Amino acid sequence: MSKKTFNIIFIVFAALAFFSLINHIIEIIYPDKSAHAIITLVGSARHVVFAFINAVCIFGILKRPVWFIWFLGLLILYQWYIHGSYLAEFWQLKHQVRWISIAVIVLLPLLFYFLMLEQKSKQKD
Repeated sequence: MSKKTFNIIFIVFAALAFFSLINHIIEIIYPDKSAHAIITLVGSARHVVFAFINAVCIFGILKRPVWFIWFLGLLILYQWYIHGSYLAEFWQLKHQVRWISIAVIVLLPLLFYFLMLEQKSKQKD
């Protein structure tokens, strides 16, 4: 793949991470009012952490530092566990598919693949 193709792919992934960042910020500003106060507090803290993680991902996707591939690998493992659990629970309780979880489970490894592919192409040059 050409450098231009990689750049386009990574810009799309950075945009997705940005939209996720915005979602987490909205959840911090406008928390779920139907939940108990302690659940809202814990949920807000989780959203703060993931807003930061999304910011790190945007930086990592655009600048592609050496450490980012390791960070992303750990994030993928965590997200597989969390979103995989959400998928199973959502299906068992509501008999519905949680599409955001499927997107996370599929797209993060795809990003990892493109980063590895780019790294291999740089080593060839």
